[in-house]
Amino acid sequence: MDAPYFNVDVAEEPGGWTIRFAGEVDYAASLDLISKLEQVTERCETDLLLDLSKVTLLDSEGIKMLMKVWGRMREKSQHARIVSCSKAAERVLRLVGADDLLGMANGIIHGA
Repeated sequence: MDAPYFNVDVAEEPGGWTIRFAGEVDYAASLDLISKLEQVTERCETDLLLDLSKVTLLDSEGIKMLMKVWGRMREKSQHARIVSCSKAAERVLRLVGADDLLGMANGIIHGA
């Protein structure tokens, strides 16, 4: 069996929870990730930080998944925001206008 072309690491840290995405965040990845992300947003009682610095591809389903995370956190009066982003992911997020919602307008650290 081939290794997945994406990875997600969830860390509960003092300043909030962090989700670190790596690889291709696309339709196939979203099928595997959505239930894990639902669990995280359900359990997280602080702000949720999104690290996209190792993302090599972000498609419309990946954006949809990130927006679901943002929406679930907003329903709880919490925030989900990007703290680090690859150039590839940033380009797509800015193109569709999701950069402002996900906190990229405040300045981010660039990864790969």
